[in-house]
Amino acid sequence: MDDVVFQEWWRQAQRQVPKPLRKGFNSLVILVAWTLWKLRNRCVRRSAAKGRPGA
Repeated sequence: MDDVVFQEWWRQAQRQVPKPLRKGFNSLVILVAWTLWKLRNRCVRRSAAKGRPGA
């Protein structure tokens, strides 16, 4: 469900960006999302390595 909320936010935000700037805006959104995903995965792996499943 949260991915639907994110996608809707992205669509609405994208509509507010002038068309010539949308490619850069989309690149920025993807980069930030990917960075957050990598940080989340790092935290999950560290928690699993310390013996805290599901943390």
